[in-house]
Amino acid sequence: MAFTRHPQFHRLMVLCAVAIGCWPTATPSSAASKTFQIQERKREHWCWQPIARPSIPGVRDAEWPANEIDRFILNRLEEQQIAPAAAADKRVLIRRATFALIGLPPTPEEITHFLSDPSPQAFATVVDRLLASSQFGESWARHWLDRVRYAETLGHEFDYAILGAWRYRDYIIRALNQDLPFDQFLMEHVAGDLLPNPRSIEPGINESATATAFYFLGQQSHSPVDVKQSESDQMENEIDVLTKSFQGLTVACARCHDHKFDAISTADYYALYGVLSSSRYVQRVLNAAEIEPRARALAALKADLRRLAAGAFEKAVMASTNEVLITAAAEICDTQANPVTQFGNFQNWLARGPAWEWKEGDFLLGSSNSLPVRSIIPPNAYHSARISRALQGEFQSPTFTITNRYLLIRAWGHESRLRVVVDNFTLIRSPIYGGLKRILDSDEPRWLVFDLETWKGHRAYVDVVDTTACDPADEQRNESGYAADGFAAIDRILVSESATPPVPGAQRSIFQREVIAALKSWSAGTLTPEQGWILNQVLPSLQTETSPALTEAWERCRAAERMLPAAVLIASAADGNGLDENLFRRGSHRNAEGAVTRHYLTALSGGRPIGSASNSGRLELARQMVDPANPMTARVQANYLWHHLMGRGLVATVDNFGVLGESPSHPELLDYLAGRLIEKGWSNKKLLREILLSRTYQMSSQSKDPLSDQRDVGNRLWHRAEVRRLEGEAIRDSMLFVSGQLRTHLYGPPVPIHLTQFMEGRGRPGKSGPLDGDGRRSLYLEVRRNFLSPMMLTFDFPIPATTVGRRSKSNVPAQGLTLMNDPFVQGQAASWAKRCLSTAASSDTQRIDELYERAFARLPNAEERDSALHFLSDLADVSREEAFAELCHVLFNVKEFVFVY
Repeated sequence: MAFTRHPQFHRLMVLCAVAIGCWPTATPSSAASKTFQIQERKREHWCWQPIARPSIPGVRDAEWPANEIDRFILNRLEEQQIAPAAAADKRVLIRRATFALIGLPPTPEEITHFLSDPSPQAFATVVDRLLASSQFGESWARHWLDRVRYAETLGHEFDYAILGAWRYRDYIIRALNQDLPFDQFLMEHVAGDLLPNPRSIEPGINESATATAFYFLGQQSHSPVDVKQSESDQMENEIDVLTKSFQGLTVACARCHDHKFDAISTADYYALYGVLSSSRYVQRVLNAAEIEPRARALAALKADLRRLAAGAFEKAVMASTNEVLITAAAEICDTQANPVTQFGNFQNWLARGPAWEWKEGDFLLGSSNSLPVRSIIPPNAYHSARISRALQGEFQSPTFTITNRYLLIRAWGHESRLRVVVDNFTLIRSPIYGGLKRILDSDEPRWLVFDLETWKGHRAYVDVVDTTACDPADEQRNESGYAADGFAAIDRILVSESATPPVPGAQRSIFQREVIAALKSWSAGTLTPEQGWILNQVLPSLQTETSPALTEAWERCRAAERMLPAAVLIASAADGNGLDENLFRRGSHRNAEGAVTRHYLTALSGGRPIGSASNSGRLELARQMVDPANPMTARVQANYLWHHLMGRGLVATVDNFGVLGESPSHPELLDYLAGRLIEKGWSNKKLLREILLSRTYQMSSQSKDPLSDQRDVGNRLWHRAEVRRLEGEAIRDSMLFVSGQLRTHLYGPPVPIHLTQFMEGRGRPGKSGPLDGDGRRSLYLEVRRNFLSPMMLTFDFPIPATTVGRRSKSNVPAQGLTLMNDPFVQGQAASWAKRCLSTAASSDTQRIDELYERAFARLPNAEERDSALHFLSDLADVSREEAFAELCHVLFNVKEFVFVY
């Protein structure tokens, strides 16, 4: 099992392992690696073998199979002399399929239509309707979110929000409803930001890049003592989620040593570590494609405005009788007094988002009572508001190794921030813990000094952030968590052993002829840094007149600026510099050995290097993962689909196909399904349909005879259907559905979690969400790591720490107590009663029939009907609405409401 615990626990386990002598005595990169036989292990275990196209087995009962899946199942049953169960009752079948595909019960109308359809295609019609339903994506999205440890907050002490996490959730719903081919789905998750032809949705949202948010859905602390340890733990979590979810392999177990059982070496682990650590967290502007055409149009308007403004200024200069217009401190700095080394070249910095991609429009708009130029942006400065303060994005330096104590950066801005990201850690708060982040709050350039003594030898990069979404660790944020539009600018960055910034040189005079020459250059778009400095000294003091043409041009700019769309932001991945990571002996970064060339798992790729100095290698990694020669991807996904339909995977350990996982009950059927997934264009829906239309799926959950249960203990050979308890989300959603309170619209921000009086702790939200979750499906309820829904936890909602491909399915007293006492359950019972009493039913008998059909997809038998009538008559001392509310509450507590058969 991979280490996903606290670092102190990890170190304790290391010490214990060494003490009892169970740890390898040789270092992973030397003697141990020489004896680690990847190819031998690969040959010995089934999961590494290529997907074979198995022959369809023969069966004695040729009438029973409806498709090839049934032949694989029946062949094994006949070998063991086991009779398959009879076909499920039609009411049972439609309820089972409806919950399986959309997570809700069928309506009485849908049941009646199915019962009245005598055609052999009746169930296929039901399946097609359910697969086409938008609710399919909502239900199956929750399955996927378990696999990527989805949450909307980071946990730890303050439970900070994860930027735009819900947009990722909506992406999953859309992808499943659209039946996005699974190979494309994987490509977008691993490297959606790097695809040459990304998918988009209206209005210009980069759908492919949205998928990469899954990397950053894990738990994080805000200011660890050891940032490299924090990165190491984060990379382990990302590798664990990536490889379990898509490959069914516990690669993170190789963090400290070569895998004890599987064909995965420590070098493989750190090769993947290098790929993922060469990728950066960014606050991505998803709708850049929508923004950029309008920004280009605004840039053209501003070029016209610049030429007109330059002419107005030139007239003002020519009207002056003074040759020397002003005396100012020169831009040239005295570098002899403060020796420093120029760091970096802005030309090779990485521009993220529309704000940083413009070289034109080098001025800022002023107020409506003056000439529309407040100041000139120096040509050597990188400024996020060259076109407009409404544009947003990030500007990142190349990765560098910290060698000097001090980093000195000259920057300015408003409602934006500048941070030094060490070992990919972005949450260190300012000014605590070294002050690696600063809020920009000045119109004038200022020197910011960062003391990096603690992190000498570590990798870092500079990140200048101008987005409306405040960093979770920022204390200066408004109630909604967003700041107003701002800007950020940077023009010099130095490294030094001195904390003293450069100082301005001597005063110098600025002559009229210099200003006129600078204005002509500015008008032509050829302004030099020295000329930019001259204009910024002179323009504020010039007395100018605004012409009608200038005013009109200005208004056109302002109108175009108002048309710029707001940025849509999400936490996303982006490539930084491609850097190989060292191998950490025994998993400790303090014992780093030689760098490991980035590659995918040797057993699957031959260890071919991927990536370069300019990219992480994620795109190549994604391509290798969907390569037909890789047997893992199709097998793992086919098994997941079978698991969620049938209640258990052909490989029961759905996210561990390795030696410690369970062997497949039907290996040939697993390969058949994997092959069919590929043949069907990686279509999830088509493979689901094939499984659903099999006789295997449509069997009753009652065995044909006691002998079948004795010969197939645990139903491993699938001689009957599994009896399954519904997941907590389906239980809650069903209550809303039958009560008529379910709001069925798709997508959108999460509904704040309802806080009970017992939900206390740091990071507790200031306000509680509605008890009924605003009637939304459980999928849309906020998932706060420190404040998870008590009801969902009672029904085995997984803690979002790492991949959970198979939820626990407990049956404990707390579940019954929740169904009896939870205010939400009681409220929905009351709403259901009101709905029932408002229908056209003419008698209580009809109302009872309606309640049973909505709850259990069947009518009550005579004994149940009489019992319900007596129950109502015993409550004659209360109102009919209260009496029916009590009956509805009783039905919620019937086991049949929370189980499918």
